[in-house]
Amino acid sequence: MRDPGQIRAIQCTQCGAGLDVLGGGRVTTHVCPYCGSALDALDNYRVLTRFTEMTRPATPLSIGDRGRVMGQDWQVIGILGLSERWQTQVWTWVDHLLYSPTHGYVWLTLEDGHLILTRRWRKAVSPGWISAAQVEQANARPGADSDGEHFRYFETSTASITFAEGEFTWRPRQDDRTITVSLLGDRTMLSYVEGAHEREIERSWYLPQADVWAAFGVTGAAVPRTEGAHPLAPVRLPRDLSFLIGASAVFAALCGLLALVFLAMNGRTVLAQTTLRASQLPTEMAFDIADTSRLAELRFEGDLGTNTWAWIEVTLSDPEDVPLFEAGRELGYYAGRDSDGAWTEDDRVTVIRFHPTQSGRYTLDLDAPEGGAGEAQDGPRLGGLRVSAREGASSARPPLALAVLFALLAGGLVLWRRTAEARRWQGSDWEDDD
Repeated sequence: MRDPGQIRAIQCTQCGAGLDVLGGGRVTTHVCPYCGSALDALDNYRVLTRFTEMTRPATPLSIGDRGRVMGQDWQVIGILGLSERWQTQVWTWVDHLLYSPTHGYVWLTLEDGHLILTRRWRKAVSPGWISAAQVEQANARPGADSDGEHFRYFETSTASITFAEGEFTWRPRQDDRTITVSLLGDRTMLSYVEGAHEREIERSWYLPQADVWAAFGVTGAAVPRTEGAHPLAPVRLPRDLSFLIGASAVFAALCGLLALVFLAMNGRTVLAQTTLRASQLPTEMAFDIADTSRLAELRFEGDLGTNTWAWIEVTLSDPEDVPLFEAGRELGYYAGRDSDGAWTEDDRVTVIRFHPTQSGRYTLDLDAPEGGAGEAQDGPRLGGLRVSAREGASSARPPLALAVLFALLAGGLVLWRRTAEARRWQGSDWEDDD
């Protein structure tokens, strides 16, 4: 390791260009941006090799630029252009090697306009290594754990160096290839990186884009435009989404249970089921109600043939012979067959619930003045009518409706989260077996 305090600048031993020395004592290679020569920083900057026919990748950052990232000050000391090819597709990105005298070296990657921070990961990882060959042989998606985060296999990539300038802590070679097995977690990405001479485990973070660009002095039109979503980009979901899903599911269950309780509370029959022939209508029926704290219920069931209907009219008077309400209901029964198969529409039963105003004898006036077959109104078609009444009735519809509403809310939130998660994973090259 050389002492960085001894040298602040050098001249390229190939072309004579002045080069600043910025990268600290672990730098081993310095690539001249003017002639492409790779110089040995450990041996008087002798020429090791030359990078030829290099095209500088598109990046607004340059050697020497300074910025604050994740609470620390960094300086750009090296830039690598990389690419991956598969059949006719080509992906390119730029790695910027950043240096801090107190925090060492990290990579700032610019990929499709997104900024990602990557550094060597020294904490315990289980398993300690996953190779591309292991991924190929795996029957299930590989996974790993580190620092309390679980990671699942995302992709395998093979990158080649297409450009280099500045200082590096190893010797980059043109067309050097590295194989990276990447696993995605909820917050970060874990990568097993294998080069020609070494293996490393790295961890990557998605950065606050605008803040980092501003920290490096890149503003306005100079800021690269992002293309598509990055798997590490934070998903914009409510922070308490899991709580909302759980609460909605609990409320749905409670409301469903309450609906069952209401269904079990049948009340007391005050008018036993009575069958009336059509010839007995109109008619008057009486029944006594004692419970005024809860609902009472009238139930009507018509005896109808196929594709017939009847209209019934109901008037209920209280114990003081004051009309409490008047109502009309249509009963009907339809059946047939179409291109989708057989169908039925059964509306032979109707229920009227009301709140008794006082205890005593109530009078029910009942008639069926209209009826017909199909759409026609050609006279009563009601064979008979069964009538009953009960007090202390409970309606399960309100809690049941709330149960459905909360269940839909929970399901919608789960679907929202799964859809957002699926977008993160849409770039994965893993294919599950059917």
